Parts: sequence; C-alpha cells; structure tokens
Amino acid sequence: MQKEIFISVDIETDGMVPGDFSMTELGAVVVGKTEESFEAFLRPISERVIPAAAVVGKKSRKWLMDNGEDPVTVMMRFAEWVKSVTPEGVRPIFVGYNAAFDWMFVHWYFIHFIGENPFGYSAFDIKSFYAGLAHIEDWSETGMRKLPPEFAPERELSHSAKDDALQQAEIFEKMRKAILGKEVK
Repeated sequence: MQKEIFISVDIETDGMVPGDFSMTELGAVVVGKTEESFEAFLRPISERVIPAAAVVGKKSRKWLMDNGEDPVTVMMRFAEWVKSVTPEGVRPIFVGYNAAFDWMFVHWYFIHFIGENPFGYSAFDIKSFYAGLAHIEDWSETGMRKLPPEFAPERELSHSAKDDALQQAEIFEKMRKAILGKEVK
C-alpha cells in the first residue's frame, strides 16, 4: 500500500473558472502537522472580475496588482513546498472542502505556469467524505454550517486561504479520527 500525506489547500479567486478569472490567494497546511504551511498572494492574470467573488478574498485588486507575486513564481514555490513536506516514497494528496473548485484552479495554474502538478490528477473532497460518513443524501446538508459539533471547526471561516486551509485540516482530522479511531499522520 502506498503511503500518503494529506495537504489541505484553499484558494481565493475573483471569478468562477481559471484562465478567464484569477486565483488571488493560495494557502495550504499539512494535515496533522499544521505548523507546516504555505501562503501566497498572486497577481491577477486576467482583466475579468466578478465583484462579489473578488471581495471575498479581503485584498483589493489594486493591492494584488501592486503586491501579488507572479503566478509562475508562486506555483514553483508551491510545488517545491509540496515536495519539501512530502517524504520520499509518499504521495501528496490534495484535500479541500469543495475540492472540485479549489483543485480546478490549482491544477490549471500548475499545468499552465510550470507544466506539472505534484498532486497528480485528483483531489480528496471533505464534503463528499462527510456525506458518506453521515449517510447524507441531500448535498445541501454538507456545508460547513451544517456540520455536527463533533466535526465543526473551532475557528471561523475567514476567507483567508491559509486560515481556511487550517480549518479544513481540523475538520478532516476529526472525521478521519471518527472513522479510524486515530489521529491523522
């Protein structure tokens, strides 16, 4: 059996799809070792913006244009960070709460800007994991606000990518512990 390391990833964007819109913030933590973290603010790559999406991320477009890092640099740093926290012979697993959205942007940025994604072609979705764990049939019941106290995070959703990655890691650890009876390693 291949060993795995779970990495909780969260992003902020100014729109709905990569390329047409920009990833503006990227945060990640190693599940079970949250002191191992990554954070970056990215310079926008597109002129298109959905205002309601852009305000979620807390940083203005002007701030991002002036202070955000070049996406190539960020994705290279992120790939190196993923490799640095992943032991030899271990596979890094991208974990997200609604992983489809976050993974779509991160994968597009990896492939478009550096040509490879250290996570490969898949992601682990905490919402789906919870739906299976709790035998939930209605997808609307999988939102963070609907989590029972034993899985609810201690921290509020801040829409800061690194903080939200920490929150996701906490939720995921609680769910894994409920199933496996042990901490995530």
